[in-house]
Amino acid sequence: MAESLDIREKGRANGEAIFSDRRLFMQFFSYGEAIDTAALAESLDEAGL
Repeated sequence: MAESLDIREKGRANGEAIFSDRRLFMQFFSYGEAIDTAALAESLDEAGL
């Protein structure tokens, strides 16, 4: 019998080991050399981000 591969996320919370089989996907976009950052911040705020 083949041994199964453990791909769970592992961590600690309050000193206790925790495991999760759920995945969190995030995508990061970065904008460089923005001249008017106030307008960018306002647009992000209006979008609820």
